Amino acid sequence: AKEEGLFIKWDSNFMLDTPYSMTDGMRNTFGHNHNINISGKKNTISYAVSAFYRDRKGVEQGNDGRNGGLRVTFDARPNKVLEFGLTSAMELNSMNSISATTYAGNSSMTLLQRVGATGGQSVENWISDYDDELQGKRFNGSAYINLNFTTEFSLKTKGAIDYLNNNRYIWLGPHTPFGAECNGAASILHTGIFGYDIDASLDWDHKFSETHTLSIKTGVDIYGENTRFNTMNGIDYFSPVLRARGLSISSSKAIHQKYGHNYGTLGVYGALEWSYEQILGVNAIVRADNTARYDDGKFTIYKGADLYV
Repeated sequence: AKEEGLFIKWDSNFMLDTPYSMTDGMRNTFGHNHNINISGKKNTISYAVSAFYRDRKGVEQGNDGRNGGLRVTFDARPNKVLEFGLTSAMELNSMNSISATTYAGNSSMTLLQRVGATGGQSVENWISDYDDELQGKRFNGSAYINLNFTTEFSLKTKGAIDYLNNNRYIWLGPHTPFGAECNGAASILHTGIFGYDIDASLDWDHKFSETHTLSIKTGVDIYGENTRFNTMNGIDYFSPVLRARGLSISSSKAIHQKYGHNYGTLGVYGALEWSYEQILGVNAIVRADNTARYDDGKFTIYKGADLYV
């Protein structure tokens, strides 16, 4: 069992990176990572909090990244019947990566290979007018509540959500061949995902002897996911100083496209497992759900069984 008390751990790392050749577009870089973990336990309650931050720069100019996150967990068992807990985590990130990106009008190549594809511009000028930036955030959380009516019979419930939001900004300005031809060209790509999962079951576990165990479970679960993908592509910039974000100005010529997908299912199930000394056993399950990929939305029954040795 975990000892009671408060525990703290901190670590940091610092990095210096030097390119093998200091040609156009290359640089010396400095990066650092930091992590902290705090955990503790008192009586029937345990908890943990952790956080991190990372700042990285590539030796090729224009490759930069930063991200940080926080995670919290909590568990409690105030008596023999009730136990509950939760976990949540969030992360933010921002990075620009241009050294190996496929961009409009040219194939993917590393920065040093692009000298012949920059339209006569220096690599540094080309870098100053090209972005491939990703900004994102993610949050997920889960919680559970268990009621242990006896040592063999219990009600277990749990739920979880997951949220993701990413924006990618691609900009080609006048120092890039395609950007010069189009008076600025850009794309904004947005991805949003929200998912959820809920499950509740009644569990009975009985040991007939030291060698024979029988487990029976019946429950219900709900699962769903909503996905959104939006794109905006445009040229002929009204305000190049805003770079890709200038696409939202109506004077810029932009095309907006939206895509979406929703998925959800409700299911009920029953399962049985018998085992002999955990080396021989039988599993059987019956499940009914309205899997959303079928247009009629009707409940379908699925059955399965297996023998393991």
